[in-house]
Amino acid sequence: MSRHGAMLEDKSRIRPTKVLLAILWNDLKEYKNKLIIISIIILIYTLAATYQPILIRDAIGLLQDDVASSRFNNIIVAFFVLSIFVWFTQSLNTWIMVDVRTRLVDQLRRKTFKALTNSDMSYHHKNQSGNITNRVVSDTTEIAADRKSTRLNSSHTDISRMPSSA
Repeated sequence: MSRHGAMLEDKSRIRPTKVLLAILWNDLKEYKNKLIIISIIILIYTLAATYQPILIRDAIGLLQDDVASSRFNNIIVAFFVLSIFVWFTQSLNTWIMVDVRTRLVDQLRRKTFKALTNSDMSYHHKNQSGNITNRVVSDTTEIAADRKSTRLNSSHTDISRMPSSA
């Protein structure tokens, strides 16, 4: 049974997946520059976070050798600077991603509202208003609240059943 219960189990698509992906791709084109920046920040963050265990290993190696040197102090300082840098890049990434996600959700809600208001009355007679509302609200809320990643997971979303506004 799906997340929304037995009423929404039948998910025959009006539009093929390729068309839906093209629509999503067009929606994301507006955010191309920000998505490139996010990708670069993630790459830099990953490289910096990968180097932290190496610094710890080197510091422990110096402690085991009983070498009291400025190199140990430099490793500790480098570790803390790297930790602050990782925190900063992760915060910057989150800040940019929240902006993109918020704008995308707003855009999706506006497009959905426009599609619903421009649809024939026959669509509203065929589909219960509660199901339509539930689908729209839960899907956009899921996109807006997804804090772990930016994937647009729509295992229960079927916007293809909504009428096109064209």
